[in-house]
Amino acid sequence: MKKMAILAIRTLAGAFRFTHRRWLTASLMLLLCAMMEPAEAAPSKGWVKVLGIRVKFADSNDAPSLGTIINKIELAKGNFERFSYRELKFSQYDTVEVTLPNNKGSYTGSTLATAAENKAGAQGYDPANYGIVVFFHGSHSSGDKSTVGGSRVWLKGNGGAMMHEFGHSFAWSHQQRMQPDATKNPLSGTVTDPDAWHFMKTGSIDPEPFDKITRGWITDYYSITSDGSYTKRLYSFDDPDISTNLTKRALQVRRKDRGTSTDFWIGFRSRLWENQYVNNPDNNKGDGMNHAMRQGLVFYWDRGDVNDPSDRTGSTVSLDMHPGTSKAFDDQALQPGETYADDVGLVYITNLGRGGDAPNEYIDVRINRGDFSGNAAPSPTWDVPLSCKPGVPLSITVAPNDPDGDEVACMWETSDKLEPYNTSSNVLTKTWDEPGIYTVEVVVSDMKGGTATLSKDVAVSVDGLVSVQWTGGASDGAEWYRSGNWDGSQVNSPITVVAFSSAFTGDNNPSLSGTKDMNQIRLEESLTRDVTMDPITGTLNIYEGGINLSNTTHSLTIGGGGEIVLQSNQVWQVSSQSQLSMAMSVNLNGKVLTLAPRGPISNSGSVYGDGWLDVDIAVDPGALPASAWVSLTGTYSVSNAGTLSVENIGIPYAAGQEFAVFDQALSGGGDWSIEPAQPAPGLYWDNLLAVNGKIAVLDEPPAFTYEKWAADLDVADAAFGDDANGDGVANGLAYLYGATNGMADASGLEPTYNDEIPGELVIIYRRWDGSIGSVEAGVEFATGLRYGGWTLVTNGLSGTTIEVDDDFFGTGVDRVRVGISDEHAPGGALFGRLRAWQ
Repeated sequence: MKKMAILAIRTLAGAFRFTHRRWLTASLMLLLCAMMEPAEAAPSKGWVKVLGIRVKFADSNDAPSLGTIINKIELAKGNFERFSYRELKFSQYDTVEVTLPNNKGSYTGSTLATAAENKAGAQGYDPANYGIVVFFHGSHSSGDKSTVGGSRVWLKGNGGAMMHEFGHSFAWSHQQRMQPDATKNPLSGTVTDPDAWHFMKTGSIDPEPFDKITRGWITDYYSITSDGSYTKRLYSFDDPDISTNLTKRALQVRRKDRGTSTDFWIGFRSRLWENQYVNNPDNNKGDGMNHAMRQGLVFYWDRGDVNDPSDRTGSTVSLDMHPGTSKAFDDQALQPGETYADDVGLVYITNLGRGGDAPNEYIDVRINRGDFSGNAAPSPTWDVPLSCKPGVPLSITVAPNDPDGDEVACMWETSDKLEPYNTSSNVLTKTWDEPGIYTVEVVVSDMKGGTATLSKDVAVSVDGLVSVQWTGGASDGAEWYRSGNWDGSQVNSPITVVAFSSAFTGDNNPSLSGTKDMNQIRLEESLTRDVTMDPITGTLNIYEGGINLSNTTHSLTIGGGGEIVLQSNQVWQVSSQSQLSMAMSVNLNGKVLTLAPRGPISNSGSVYGDGWLDVDIAVDPGALPASAWVSLTGTYSVSNAGTLSVENIGIPYAAGQEFAVFDQALSGGGDWSIEPAQPAPGLYWDNLLAVNGKIAVLDEPPAFTYEKWAADLDVADAAFGDDANGDGVANGLAYLYGATNGMADASGLEPTYNDEIPGELVIIYRRWDGSIGSVEAGVEFATGLRYGGWTLVTNGLSGTTIEVDDDFFGTGVDRVRVGISDEHAPGGALFGRLRAWQ
């Protein structure tokens, strides 16, 4: 055995010393030491004998016990045999205790080793018969070091650095990693050491696949060096008990046309380890174990020259597939459904998910190699709902919609789980047991560099909604308390209820200049004070929950002149002891808004949109007069007629009673329907909404007077003889013809005439049944156009006829045919006209 070796040392400020830093993992305390280039390494296959020497000095006896030494060697034996799939075995290890005659400080590392070996040899343990000789010296100044590629190892303390120093004896250098720079490109940064995911830093973790290949432990692996699409099943490289026929434990992917920096070596670690860089990241959720590593692909980059194999040996560095995250190097592995796109090397590698049962676990890998510069990313859609119930499985399906028809892989994440799910399928089935708001995110990859991301919040609750309390005081994490929260992620979901309860201190009120989504604004029964949301200068998108003040005695004010946009049909409820006051624009947005006031609702802002406003009131005929339920003092421009629902909660109705629904006339209110159709048998509703905002009870059917019909017109244009819309037809005649309102075009409803019957002039006009009793109308004739010479055609007038065809022009619109004989025109001239009057 050679006695010459090069010591592994670290230099600092020109002096030689050995590191004193420690890393504790499992039961080993491992110490980094620097090293120089290896000489002749201990064998990496076959049998190795180890001698452990406990060293005592004349003045010191602090080395670990022989029992501890045996345990350390046994642990190293088990690790290296597992790493090598039992290709490297410790055939024998012995321990011996020696006592050196001089004080500890009189020995250098080399003289200590020589003296100890001589003492051991004298006891029958010839160091020349051992591949590795370990000196456990306690606190000698030699510290932790080894002869690189040689036989001698020095260990201080309890020998915690044994695995690291044994690694040097087996010719391992420090495993390096790429420390990413600000570009967050896994291949860009600074090469540094150590890599904690390697036994040279963390004693019990397997070396990387390329290490095992160069030492002959892995003899069969995939090699992708040409263009194409490949799917490979990769078995774990850290489980020695895999079936002997499952030999593919590593994947080599050659980057295209790179020359140098050529190969990725990829593997799968199936063993579950503790996080090495950040324990329990993400607010201490999780168990501190690296579940992401156990389902991921680990990447090692060979930066050597493809044309010079000797330059490639030992040149790999570990890569972080997720640089720049809070998890540091713990989340380095490529996750199921995720694609690493190397657009420079033109290789695209996707983890399709872990499968199999221990020890024969595997990850299927898709490799696409080539130029995909014309590739178009998918445009996925999905069916994720806004809410679901606890304990009930929810299946979410992604439709890839890939323009090129490419197969896709999906990486799924939810906010309650630290790592992605072990699937690349386009379907995720998930069950949440606890209520809350959970974010679901999926990254859809076409595995050629194109990706698209979908993200949505799902409320898990019995009713599908999640209440978020506004406290007004200091934040406690789950609750929101000041206007700044409205600019963040809280209270911004179609399934979130913005709630005010006894927790509301009143110290801060919400204000908003941006846009927020919410299902409902609710004042709860336990609330102890009125609530003001002001200034709201932005937009509140409110979904089906609406505004609910039905269980409170306190009032809500929403001010600032912003906008409320209906995103669903909804009801705004106000209790008899509460009120809702707003200074906001309300955009119906094609939806139905039902106001259900038991207390007053007022809004000084505009109400508009292609939608419907309905009102649901409860009246007590024994408590009249009563104030109006609704006050709309802003512009009202709603395109559709609404419905007024009336519930009697008091004594029976009686003719002559009036109920103020609105505090002023409602534009278009005359077209509203009233439910039920009659207040009671024998009684009728009189719709006065467009006249004065009221409804009245009558004992006979109401006439639809001209005043009701013209209630929507401006006062200046509402007279019977005016033409409000400029269609050439006077308002009174349009009312007679049955025009729907004063602004409707009635030019096509004008009378017609003919003289096709010899000796007779015939005039035909429309008469709406609703105008009867409110308007008088008739045809007049004259033999000249002088004033005062007109005669009204009446029943029985000689030489005239009046015929009425009921509902000729549709329900409620009759045809009136008036004939005038030429006996009334002795001079040969006969003129006719239609006149209406009140």
